[in-house]
Amino acid sequence: MTLGLITGWPVAALAGGVATWWLPALLGPDRSTARELACTEAVATFTEMLRDTLSAASGIEQSVRSACAAAPEAIAVEARRLARRIEDQQDLAAALTSFADELRGPTADIVVVCLVHAIRNSARDLSGLLGSLAATARTHAAQRKRAQAARMQVRTSVRIVTGMTAGMLAALFVLDRSFLSPYGSASGEFVLAAGLAFFAAGYGWLWRMAKPRARKRLLTRMDQVQEPSSWW
Repeated sequence: MTLGLITGWPVAALAGGVATWWLPALLGPDRSTARELACTEAVATFTEMLRDTLSAASGIEQSVRSACAAAPEAIAVEARRLARRIEDQQDLAAALTSFADELRGPTADIVVVCLVHAIRNSARDLSGLLGSLAATARTHAAQRKRAQAARMQVRTSVRIVTGMTAGMLAALFVLDRSFLSPYGSASGEFVLAAGLAFFAAGYGWLWRMAKPRARKRLLTRMDQVQEPSSWW
């Protein structure tokens, strides 16, 4: 709106509103991916805690309680809720299912599925399996960190292009406003709208390059998962 008042161009006012809403997410830090990476690493640490407590001959419920008490900060809130459900005598498998639904990540899904299977059946080497899952989770997090570093280069390029474009337009508006005077006409507004549409398309393409693909959960409704029926 401020841009429209300064320039007197309705299209500029509309473009300024869209840019104010959209550009901060594109030019700023990718907090959602950072949270996802932190959560993946936290689940790996949580899984290692479970492995270590199970190796000490503790039961699954006691191991989960101990891991929740020392859960990493990224999943501390969800871990406290899990511990509270166990204290309230909720079924352990159902409590773990709710824990996975709150984390909403494929890594947590795998860990919880293994634990639920161990609760319903006699698991022979659950500690070894949890150790392998933790190592896989850390490897996956390291790969995503490398991919995120490459995407940061795209964000840096977008910042440079945006800064140079905005600086050039500001300089023209201050130093040689007559150069921009044709945009005040109806045909000029149409040309300006077309040019901004091309810019928006380019920024949309860069947005897709800078954003990682959303990871789909392995199990969207874990509480509906049942053990396969036996053939015997």
